[in-house]
Amino acid sequence: MASSNIFYKDGIEVNIKVKDEYRRRGIATVLASKLILKCLEENKKISWDAANLWSVGLAKKLGFECNSTYNIYKFI
Repeated sequence: MASSNIFYKDGIEVNIKVKDEYRRRGIATVLASKLILKCLEENKKISWDAANLWSVGLAKKLGFECNSTYNIYKFI
């Protein structure tokens, strides 16, 4: 799934989900690329808020650059 649950005036925040059994097959790359291309066609800004190292790696692979870091806390 490639989507955004955060929209703002000029753009979106990327959200990519792939089921565990389908990971490491390039699916996230294809989904993210398609979403990014659609946003570029519509002149929307794209933000990538990476919550884990896999997301960081995918973002870098697609040309994003890290401009800040922060802590994430999960309650399970």
